[in-house]
Amino acid sequence: SSIAAPALSELLQSVVWPSDLTTPQGAHMVIRESTHRFSPLSFHRAMVGRRLPLLKTASGLTWLAFCPENERQELIEMLASRSGEEFQLAREPLKLNAILTRARKDGFGQNFRGWDQEEKIASIAVPIRSEQRVIGCLNLVYMASAMTIEQAAEKHLPALQKVAKQIEDGVE
Repeated sequence: SSIAAPALSELLQSVVWPSDLTTPQGAHMVIRESTHRFSPLSFHRAMVGRRLPLLKTASGLTWLAFCPENERQELIEMLASRSGEEFQLAREPLKLNAILTRARKDGFGQNFRGWDQEEKIASIAVPIRSEQRVIGCLNLVYMASAMTIEQAAEKHLPALQKVAKQIEDGVE
């Protein structure tokens, strides 16, 4: 968080939309640092510490796409064993694999109105790595009515990747 905060502040200045640094914890991604409290485009101010569903968010799907295969399989098995709609995607291996394959191909994960608790939002996320291992994810959150995933990626993905790299360099 201390390494990420200045970089996230810089990102906010260029994109205005809020962003979050997340790490996994069980079946969720936990927001460790966020610019929501500073973004004029955010409806949520207190985001640090909030738990996000792994299978319903860009950050969670990015984590799954880029983490090591053995870790991915363990997480998917754990998620699939849980009841509830939030974990349904883990029980649909073909669908989940297609989503994760696309994320790896594109270099980012995505969520477009896919989380019923936050159905008006969309997000894109990139992995943050250290020594060939994913240590977190960095997302950009925006109103889905403002742009498509493709437009968000075209407009903001380079800045998101640049900040992820800055965080990676700070960790090493």
